[in-house]
Amino acid sequence: MEYFNSDGLKLAYRVEGEGDPIVLVHGFASTHRANWIETGWSRALTDAGFRVILPDMRGHGASEACYHADDYALGTMADDPAGIANKEALGFRLFAERMGQDLLALAACFEAIRQPFPVAGLGGIVRPVLVVAGEADEQAGAPGPLAALIPGARAVTVPKRDHMKTVGDPAYKEAVLKFLEG
Repeated sequence: MEYFNSDGLKLAYRVEGEGDPIVLVHGFASTHRANWIETGWSRALTDAGFRVILPDMRGHGASEACYHADDYALGTMADDPAGIANKEALGFRLFAERMGQDLLALAACFEAIRQPFPVAGLGGIVRPVLVVAGEADEQAGAPGPLAALIPGARAVTVPKRDHMKTVGDPAYKEAVLKFLEG
C-alpha cells in the first residue's frame, strides 16, 4: 500500500496495471481488496489495458479513521449486532466486522453520507456515465431514474442481484467493459 495525506489524514491506496487510469471507489464498510481485488475487477480492468487506482476510503481498510464528538449519533453501528432489527443494516454491520473495520469511524461516515444529495449538479455532467444497480437492490434502487438526471448516461440492471451481490456478478463486469470500449 502507498499513502497520501488528505486534510491531515493518512489515506491508503494501491495502483495496478498500465494505461488510462480508472479509480475504483469501494462501498460502505468495504475495502479496496474486498470490492475490487477479490471480485476480479482489478484483474479484468488491468487485462483490458487500464491502470487501476484502488483507494481505501477515509475510515476504511488501511486508511486512517477520523472522529468527532458529534459523529456518534448512529450508535447502533457500534452496539451489539443482536439489537439491529433491520435486515440490511445487520448485513452491513456483519460485513464490516468481517472486514475488520473500525465501527465507530463507520458510524461517523454513515451519518455524513445520509445528508441530502445535491441532485441539481447532475445535469452539468459532461462525461460518459454508466449507472449500474442490481434488480433487487433496495439501497440504490433502479438505475434508470438516476441515469435520467445525467445527460447521455446509460443505465444497466444486473438481474437477480441485491446491493451486496451486484459487484461480483459477471454481468456487471461485462456491462462496464463494454461501456469503457465506447
